[in-house]
Amino acid sequence: MTVATESGSGTQQGRPPTAATSRCPALAGFRAKREETLKFLSGLTPEQWERGGLHPTQGRMTVKDFVALMAWHDDNHLDQLKRALDGKP
Repeated sequence: MTVATESGSGTQQGRPPTAATSRCPALAGFRAKREETLKFLSGLTPEQWERGGLHPTQGRMTVKDFVALMAWHDDNHLDQLKRALDGKP
């Protein structure tokens, strides 16, 4: 993958910018937490993915259900941000 360097000039081969190199503190925090979450989830066993609990509005949910909800939630907010940047409701 080719990514822009921190200085903005040229490119370098490697990973995308990390929390440590991000120019936006909020994005850096989001990215760091997302990496931590993905690391945690990648270590779960199939049995752990099926464990569950009660969500206050969704009722019974497995870990797998909750991760799907997290992904939908991110997509929903991304759509909201795109609309806001386009000046749309």
